[in-house]
Amino acid sequence: MGVSVLLVLPIREGNNFVVSPDLGVLYLGSALRAKGFDITLLDCPKKDLTFVDFKRFLEEKRFDVVGVRCFTRDHNYVKHHVKIARQVNPETITLTGGPHPSHCPITCSATCRVGLFWKSEAEDGCLSSWLTSRSTVERYRKRS
Repeated sequence: MGVSVLLVLPIREGNNFVVSPDLGVLYLGSALRAKGFDITLLDCPKKDLTFVDFKRFLEEKRFDVVGVRCFTRDHNYVKHHVKIARQVNPETITLTGGPHPSHCPITCSATCRVGLFWKSEAEDGCLSSWLTSRSTVERYRKRS
């Protein structure tokens, strides 16, 4: 079994009507799966999850990596997702990507409290290379 990765579309308040699935997260999941990662996609708005439900989901299955997609309006929700992921499993690598961390990396770093943020096309191979590098992962865990 490869590295287990949870890709999260975050909980958010207000209108969550989306006509199509999040193609960026689906594309990333497909690229990581092709590299041997065990991918789970959790669409919190579609499943109408609360943060209690999210915590329960994480307790049922341990993930090596929890990645949360982040639009600008999501950064507070992403912060809460990351906090829960770390409470459930402090060894989990947390990361975020998407328009907000790509455009506002300093703000995202300060507000989301995520372990890593990805400021490029994550499916280009760099992310999968980083996640499979044992020495890199161990250095990350020591500083978190």
